[in-house]
Amino acid sequence: MNIISTITNAFSACSVIGIKNQKLYLLQIYRERLEFPALCKKISELHEEYKTKYPSALITTLIEDASSGPSLAQQLQYEHRDMKVTLVKPDTDKITRLESVSSYIENGLILFPADVANWWQDFSSELFTFPNTTFKDQCDAFSQCLHVAAPIVTKPAPHVFVF
Repeated sequence: MNIISTITNAFSACSVIGIKNQKLYLLQIYRERLEFPALCKKISELHEEYKTKYPSALITTLIEDASSGPSLAQQLQYEHRDMKVTLVKPDTDKITRLESVSSYIENGLILFPADVANWWQDFSSELFTFPNTTFKDQCDAFSQCLHVAAPIVTKPAPHVFVF
């Protein structure tokens, strides 16, 4: 995640995964080059959107503990006292992170949208060509979110994770 956005800077990516009935559901992938204030606003919007859609769900916002991640987490918690924000520190590279959760995908633990969403084409193209793709940000957000969400499938309360 970059504080200043230019054509050469990396994208910011968000993955939204819901948990219900011991299954994980990929609800949304969002990717865009955003400057810090716009990224805060987008995460706030996603949080509010899913809080409204799933009022009984526990919503946790995961932020990568790298670059401007800690500042982003502090800003979000300052602006939204009710937002649960958790910093996630990756301890491996992007390829290893996706490989570590691939069994969840292969075994059908994560369900993809039945209706083709507007973000699906870009995400599926990146996922199916990973790691031989120009950008890896959507897959990385997805794998980190899945890594945190997958162990929770045995808990009874519905959850929504935004990464």
